[in-house]
Amino acid sequence: AEHTAERAYHRETALKDMQYKANDCEAALQYCKLQADRRWGMVHQAEETVTKIVESRMLERSQARERLRMADLQAQQSEMDKHSVAFATESEIWDIVNAATKSMEDGDFTPLDLPAAPMAGVMDQSGRPEGSGVNAQNGSPPDGRTTPESPSNSMPMASRAEVEQECNLPGLRSAALAADQAVEDAAQTLLNCLSTLDTTRRSARVAGEASLLSACNSQAESLQRMAQVERRSIEERLANLEQLEKVVAEIDVRQDLNMYIRADKKERGGSTWMGEYDDGGIASALAVLSSHVEGSTGMGPGSPTSTWAEEIDEEASPEMLEDAISEIFDTELNGNDDKSNAFEKTIEKLCRIASEKKNKSKRSTLCYALNAKRTSAEMMGGKNFEGLCRVFDAILTGCDHEAGGVANAKMCMMLSQTFYIIDEDNPETPPSNGEPASPSATQRSNRIYVQTKLIAHALWGEDDFWDQALNQCVTESLTHSGVMQNFDRADRRNSNRSEWAQTRKLRWFDLTHAERSEAASQVHAVVFAQLGALAHSMMEFGCGIKRSCSFVRRMSVRNQLPISQRTMLLQHLIGRKPEK
Repeated sequence: AEHTAERAYHRETALKDMQYKANDCEAALQYCKLQADRRWGMVHQAEETVTKIVESRMLERSQARERLRMADLQAQQSEMDKHSVAFATESEIWDIVNAATKSMEDGDFTPLDLPAAPMAGVMDQSGRPEGSGVNAQNGSPPDGRTTPESPSNSMPMASRAEVEQECNLPGLRSAALAADQAVEDAAQTLLNCLSTLDTTRRSARVAGEASLLSACNSQAESLQRMAQVERRSIEERLANLEQLEKVVAEIDVRQDLNMYIRADKKERGGSTWMGEYDDGGIASALAVLSSHVEGSTGMGPGSPTSTWAEEIDEEASPEMLEDAISEIFDTELNGNDDKSNAFEKTIEKLCRIASEKKNKSKRSTLCYALNAKRTSAEMMGGKNFEGLCRVFDAILTGCDHEAGGVANAKMCMMLSQTFYIIDEDNPETPPSNGEPASPSATQRSNRIYVQTKLIAHALWGEDDFWDQALNQCVTESLTHSGVMQNFDRADRRNSNRSEWAQTRKLRWFDLTHAERSEAASQVHAVVFAQLGALAHSMMEFGCGIKRSCSFVRRMSVRNQLPISQRTMLLQHLIGRKPEK
């Protein structure tokens, strides 16, 4: 008992230490996020200051140029005054007009004395040689060049780059980007800490169950020994001791523990109140979710649909491939040798194109052309069906473990369970209840699908293919389910005001503890569904119960699915009757 209590104490201490460490990492992450926001705020303020300084300097330069222009105009006016000739003022002109009118009324035509012209006044510039003096527009020399003494030559231009250097804006931007990098580092540290916490929690759970089982077994053994001692020492209590022996013999420790766990789960204050799926790994689910948000889950290192190294075959254009697929479904051979030979050449060409590794885009075209024929699932004849099976086998042979190859193989798996031929030689299966079977039921029982011809293909024996297929299915399901969008709120949207700030998506470390647990449970549900579907497909394509169970165990451990979900998948596979 003392050893059990000591082990429980050490486990509890380790669990508390890891929890404190996780809390410290969480606080460090929040501090880094606050520092990043403050840095970007300083960048925004510095950009506004730079804009104001540039605008003020441009205004000062404009005012200086205006003052210079006014000074040039004044100098031009003074220069014109020096070279001006006499002119009559307005009042003198009106006096002359009035005197002429009066003399004409009196009938006197004696010439009038004009006023003497003053020496000051505007001089007629028409007689001056061109290019002499100053320019009439801006007071500068006639060749348009400014003198070395002109203030416009010495006035600096308002450069935004220099103002940014003065306000240390590049340094502030670098500090803000460094703060964002610190946030990413703190998030990675927190994720590692949470992974260690999950491992410690599972270890503590197993140790606690072992300690509880040992203590209960010890108590049961002690009760049995006490009953035996009392039976030997006190004969008069023999009847009571016999009853006690029966009760003690019926003790089932595992059943009692299960009853205790079920009662503990119903109570919110219990240690396992989160439900049946509380023993799954939260850190691994958050890592899958983080990789999905960044766009890298389930995708290999570069898997384009077609490469530049792929040779372009003019004889195998997409239209010709689609026509060849249509020929498989629409051609009626009926013993015609010419049609049979042409049909065989078409099948051989399609098989050659589909089996070559480099023809990735052509394999995709063949898959989409086959998918377009799903409405005509029944084949016209045996040769048509055998040719279609050969094309399917060639497509699977050319598929690799990259994203495009896995996608084509998955489509072939689906389509192979769609196209069929009626087996006319198979006798009708009598119904179990003695009543005659309906024509539709009899026809379905006589169908031979393409899947039956692909069971022994070598691709099904590669574990890496099934692993990549699961990753791709999980990625597609997460994309359609929108797990992170369920937790997106208006107050979490990053509204950076600077043009240098990056627009970040909602990440797992932006969620609360309760939201992280909920997101992890949703990811586990997606992995559980896709893993069950692929394990079912492995059984249908002849991989066997042993390989299917091994695949379920391996991927369940890799994705840290709850034990109850792992057990459910294995029980479904073991209890599933193999198809004949």
